Amino acid sequence: MSTLQIAHLPRIVGGRLMRSHPERDPYVSASVGCGLAALACAPLPATRTLGIPICLMGAVLGMMALGRALATRGRRGLAAWAGLLMAVAAAGGLVAAPSAFGSSAKPRTVATPAVVAVPAPVPDLAAQTAAVLSRDIKVSFGAPGTQLDDTGQVMCFVPVTITNVSGHSAGYDLRFTAIDDKGRQITTDSASIPKLDDNQSAQINVFNIVNSTLVPRLLTAQFRVSQAVTQ
Repeated sequence: MSTLQIAHLPRIVGGRLMRSHPERDPYVSASVGCGLAALACAPLPATRTLGIPICLMGAVLGMMALGRALATRGRRGLAAWAGLLMAVAAAGGLVAAPSAFGSSAKPRTVATPAVVAVPAPVPDLAAQTAAVLSRDIKVSFGAPGTQLDDTGQVMCFVPVTITNVSGHSAGYDLRFTAIDDKGRQITTDSASIPKLDDNQSAQINVFNIVNSTLVPRLLTAQFRVSQAVTQ
């Protein structure tokens, strides 16, 4: 062997040694690193969202490394598969993490309904009625009677006299109630009294009913004003 060949022997041997131990593909290392990082994010709910893009990056890098290994038919194919499988395992870990470690989802907050302004209450009809009957009008009931209507049937009627004592002209809307001797309501009727001058009276008939059941009961009933409102 010549002196020149001896001088280049370490370089040749070194080249063979380097080819026998090929350099590791950086895509494989990056893919495996991304998979491990994504798995590390899985236990903590706060970091799972960060683990998803890391896992996707690892899968892309693993597929790139596998493609390079298949194209060159080198010895890095197994390592490339390892990187891709690590990314898949990381994806499975992220999916299963909520069941294994629980979720930190905040409880749903129920909005408190806004306070709605309540309109002013309508004046008490009972109070109005008491005021009108004690201050504005006098009501007197006559004895109930019967007469034949246009068809020849027996019709009941109750005469009522309303006198305006308010000191000024006014009209009134009245509701009347008939009750039996036990205080139970039999039926009701209503009437609208046009404007009356002070001390003026109006006479009307109420409970003008044709009914074989109600007429006998009304003939023995008691009557009262259940509602009185000034027009």
